[in-house]
Amino acid sequence: MAFHQKTLDLFAAVNGILGEYEGPLTLRQVYYRLVAAQIIQNTENEYKGLSKHLTRARLAGLVDDSRIIDRVRSTLRVQCWPDLSHFLQTVRRAYRR
Repeated sequence: MAFHQKTLDLFAAVNGILGEYEGPLTLRQVYYRLVAAQIIQNTENEYKGLSKHLTRARLAGLVDDSRIIDRVRSTLRVQCWPDLSHFLQTVRRAYRR
């Protein structure tokens, strides 16, 4: 994936911001830090563009995927049981008439 120099500079700024914190940040937190630093403008289009750019950057390995989180979306996880007896216990407790 090829990126323009302006976009690579944006990724460098994002990595700099992420490096200032121990834990992960949300896209919104990164966005407002970039706005405060006057790297991007405070517009809806800039926010959407940043989201698209960071998705591509994370896929390309240019921005650490574990450093940006989404606290709103929940992950889907298939429920599992160690064996049939545990599954049957769950079904018994969950069954209602």
